[in-house]
This record gives sequence, C-alpha cells and structure tokens, in this order.
Amino acid sequence: MRKISIRYFLALFFCAGLFAMQGCMMTSHPAHFYVLSPMLRNDNANAAAKSMQGAAFEIGPVEIPEYLNRPQIVTFHNSNVAHLAEFEHWAEPLKHNISRVIAENMSVLLNTDKVFIFPQKKRTPVEYQIEVNILRFDGELGKDLFLSALWSVVDVEKEEQLFIGRSNFKEKINGADYIAFTSAQSKALEKLCVKIAEKVKESTSKK
Repeated sequence: MRKISIRYFLALFFCAGLFAMQGCMMTSHPAHFYVLSPMLRNDNANAAAKSMQGAAFEIGPVEIPEYLNRPQIVTFHNSNVAHLAEFEHWAEPLKHNISRVIAENMSVLLNTDKVFIFPQKKRTPVEYQIEVNILRFDGELGKDLFLSALWSVVDVEKEEQLFIGRSNFKEKINGADYIAFTSAQSKALEKLCVKIAEKVKESTSKK
C-alpha cells in the first residue's frame, strides 16, 4: 500500500507541475492581433476624384501567395528564410483584410461610396472591376517592406480590360516590432491604391 501511495503522489505532483508550467507559458506569452489600416479621408483626395463620383466598383478577386495565407504574420531573414510569428497573428484572414483596405482606399481616392468587395452576397451592378494579384508582401523587421502586385481594371459592361499593370514598392520599416511592420504594409498598400486610382481615372477619361 505504501509503494502505491508514493507512486500516486509522485504522479499527482508531476501532473500539477506540468499544468503549472503550461499556465505560466500561456500567461507570459499572450497572442497579439493586428489589422492593416486604410488611408484617412481628406478634402484633397476627394477634390481630385470628383470625375468618378457615383461610379460603382468591385474590388477583387484579390489573391495572395500561399506562404502568407495563414494566421501568423510572416517575416523574412536573409531574403529567403521565412519566420512565422508564434504570438503575432492577423485578426482576420489576410486576404480579406487586404481586400477591405483596398476597397476603403479606392472609395477615398475615387470619391465614391459604391465600392463592393468580391464576391458580393447580393449582386449589385458595377461599372468597373479591379483585380489584384499580390506576388510579394513581406520584409524583415527593422529594415524594408516589399510589395509586388499585378492588377487590372476591367470595364464590366464591355467585358474589356482597360489597363493591366505591375507595381513594386519598397517601404522603410520604422522599428523592429510588428506594429511598425504592419504600418509599413498599410503604407505600401496605400501607394498601390494611389497608382491604381490614377490609372482608373486615366483609362475612364478616354471612354
């Protein structure tokens, strides 16, 4: 009986210690969640886009590389060594976040509230569709963020591509943390939207 009791208490002590260690790990390393931010509205952006007021746009499909299609934020070391942040996660799927931010940015830049995200639950007629295929959207903490994307502007009624473009941006990451990293991503995405908006206005003015 004595041997059984000792083994029992040893096992109980071990399990208690294991649970305590897990509890400490969970409390000392809480997960952090991030989102990309859209650009702010301002009078200059609206004034420059009055010609597009009232036009309806659909954003998407938006595609991202599979290595980014995960809850963890992905950074790189030495250009080709990927690091998945264990406790730094996206608050929503990155593809959805990018689509939403592009839609909000284009609403500002083109001065229209008629901007919808593909696929629409209730089909609303649109004049133009903006498709974006992101090829790269990463960088190294404290260094540079790189965004590379293929995109096109489509006249939906005519089923005609008005413009096809490729854009590459490098944004300085002002800090070695994930707040600085996601801020640089937001700025790079804003620059991409500005480029697309310029071509949308240029292409539609020729119609």
